[in-house]
Amino acid sequence: MEYSFNVDTKIEKACDKGGGSRYVLCNPRLLINNEHSGVGTLVASNGKVLAAVPVDVTTGDPRDGVRDLEVPVKAIPTRKGKGRRVQKGEAGWTNSQTDTIHPPVPESRYPKVDEALPEWGGKDWRVEVTLNAELLYNLALAITGANDPKRVTLRIGQPNTPIAVAGDLGIGVIMPCEGADRGEQYKQTASQLAAYYAEGEE
Repeated sequence: MEYSFNVDTKIEKACDKGGGSRYVLCNPRLLINNEHSGVGTLVASNGKVLAAVPVDVTTGDPRDGVRDLEVPVKAIPTRKGKGRRVQKGEAGWTNSQTDTIHPPVPESRYPKVDEALPEWGGKDWRVEVTLNAELLYNLALAITGANDPKRVTLRIGQPNTPIAVAGDLGIGVIMPCEGADRGEQYKQTASQLAAYYAEGEE
């Protein structure tokens, strides 16, 4: 059965690059909801981070196909921007930028990612802040050394106040972003994943 979808993020960055016993985490996973035709979630994890991005899947009736597909990371176009199209046909997965075909990955059992998602706004949540990820990454590079790269500790106080950042060689401060609440996106994607697993238990 044929499938195709656009990848508008660099989700492959969340995959495990080490291989070995964690081979199941080396590629993103496409989870297709049966409940809503054409609705899917692309997930990736390296065991320390988890990324889940909703995608519109172009295919026939999902009820006639596979709901859980491992997507070879090499089939995902590397250039940024829209149009990072991934397609699967009888011969395998096609990278639309390189026009190369990658064979299907042998079936494997992927962890239930919905169980790793905390409830947004749950009782254990204290402070909600929005950060510019690129600024935080660059700050981490500025205050960490080669022996402890890019690991920092954040001390968060009240919302909309400066956040203290400590590295192994220096310290810094980063300001939260205003007017960029992503909470609704989190809740919608988490709900979509929960629906996917609920359908599998029926």
